[in-house]
Amino acid sequence: MLAAFTIVAGIHLQKYPDLIFSSDPEGYYMYIAAPFFSGGFNQYKPSSEVYTPYTGTDKVFSKYTYGTALLEAPFVFVAHFIYVCKEGHHNTHGRLPEHGFGVLAAYIFYSLLSLWMLRRFLEKRFDPWWVMFALCGLFLGSNWLFYTIKEPGNSHVASLFVITCWLVFAPRLFREPNAKNFALAGLLFGLTSLIRPTNSIAILYLLFAEMPLPGGGNLKERWHFLVKNVRFIPVSAAMVILVWFPQMWYWHSITGNWLYYSYDEEGFNNWQSPRILNVLFDVQNGLFIYAPILFMPAIGLLYGLYHRRREAIGIAAIVGILTYLFASWHTWSFGGAYGHRCYVEWLVFLSIPFCWFLQEIIACSRRAQWVASGISLSLIYVSLGLTYLYQWPWERPGWTWHKLMETLGKLIPV
Repeated sequence: MLAAFTIVAGIHLQKYPDLIFSSDPEGYYMYIAAPFFSGGFNQYKPSSEVYTPYTGTDKVFSKYTYGTALLEAPFVFVAHFIYVCKEGHHNTHGRLPEHGFGVLAAYIFYSLLSLWMLRRFLEKRFDPWWVMFALCGLFLGSNWLFYTIKEPGNSHVASLFVITCWLVFAPRLFREPNAKNFALAGLLFGLTSLIRPTNSIAILYLLFAEMPLPGGGNLKERWHFLVKNVRFIPVSAAMVILVWFPQMWYWHSITGNWLYYSYDEEGFNNWQSPRILNVLFDVQNGLFIYAPILFMPAIGLLYGLYHRRREAIGIAAIVGILTYLFASWHTWSFGGAYGHRCYVEWLVFLSIPFCWFLQEIIACSRRAQWVASGISLSLIYVSLGLTYLYQWPWERPGWTWHKLMETLGKLIPV
């Protein structure tokens, strides 16, 4: 039912799917369109003036990496094949509605596959009912759905899928430490860090993922595990380099440098005075303002910290570091988005404390279950409504608390 809803809603919202290829999404998609549809970066004609040739060359430059395009590619190629069969010719720019639907299909597929993988992962530890509750709450009550069907083409759902694979795979690495699994770990980490370099923080999960060891995998046991299997580390490193090499080659072919900071003057300019409260509670994309359902996993995380659970400490560390990084970025709101988009991929980790909240706090009281269910359904209704009503950009100075309240008023049944 959730899959059917997502597909139907996606098709309904994307009346002009070729418009997917604008702003950031074009920067990712360029790695498909330029080499495969235009004949190269020197012949690619971007739809936006944002993308221009690199200084001293005729090659269009993208500050983004190719990881997102890699995940989009199979669906785009199928869509292009259908287009060629239907029209009988090859379009040169690759930004037709058919290609847009290909990207939409990719993001729906990766979101639904992530939900399925998370369900299987969580049901090994939690009651299936609470797992379903948590995953539906995260998918429908946050901006996860928004970046799946309303603004696909950004990197967040692609990141979410790869981080889900990382979350699910990590325990297997500890159970079966061999060259194959270390190679797969390198592949996943390479792709995770390639899509968004800040995703490299996901490697910290290895410090608190469950391990089949007598001490539950304390730091000493994890160190011994690493020393014992150190011969496999070069295999992982080789896979990371293999994943990154095409990107390094692209940088070298345009800039002459194998390693290149492509964001130019953009950076963590606010690192001495991070805008943490704004990131969490501002009218422009504040995390809890547009996804208040996340208070539930936040309470679950505090519960886990109170009980000194290793996973809770690890998740809190990851979320804390990420929040500091996001709040330190020169544009802490990350533009005219819906909700704080940089947290989308990290909802994966919040699924665990969400289940703690439901199964260990709420489940003990029938009244609490009814209250939590009622609140969750209300918040999901509001989230779906805002997703439908969103018109770019909800951004200062035009976007204010008054505008938000006015928009919320449209969701009240008359």
